[in-house]
Amino acid sequence: MPVRIGFRTNFTRMNQLPLAITAFAFIACLRVQGQQKPLFAGAQVLDSCAVELPLTYAKRDKERYTQAAHFLEGEELIYAVRDKKTKRVNCTRVFVVVEASKDGSEVVYLETSDDHMRMDGLKQAFFPQFKASSERFYNARCFDGVMATHPELRTHVVEATAEAPR
Repeated sequence: MPVRIGFRTNFTRMNQLPLAITAFAFIACLRVQGQQKPLFAGAQVLDSCAVELPLTYAKRDKERYTQAAHFLEGEELIYAVRDKKTKRVNCTRVFVVVEASKDGSEVVYLETSDDHMRMDGLKQAFFPQFKASSERFYNARCFDGVMATHPELRTHVVEATAEAPR
């Protein structure tokens, strides 16, 4: 009498495991994307301009934000912060700067566009504590293009002067 080991049953279950893991990861990604609400009504048209730069300055995020900063270095960005009182978005034009510190580690900070373009003199660097719920980074060229084609967004957006956001 032949003995059945149950290979077919175990093999089928093993094939279903990657499928289950993939489905779980897909659902988790959808949930994360759904949690990030737009900064203001109509901001969905700016989603194509959004840039991933999680400047939390937490140790667990250091590698992620440093890699993103290297990729974005030299590009003009829009740093958008929603004001809770006015419900408007304050936008500042910034550049990401990555420099080596004395101990050899890399430091990531932001400079306003005016400071970045200045070749001499004192520059002001700022280290925002990024909150994904109320702040975004956008590519400046894309942002300008979208704002030109959708002038109704100007009622929600205030372009700040060239000073570091508070």
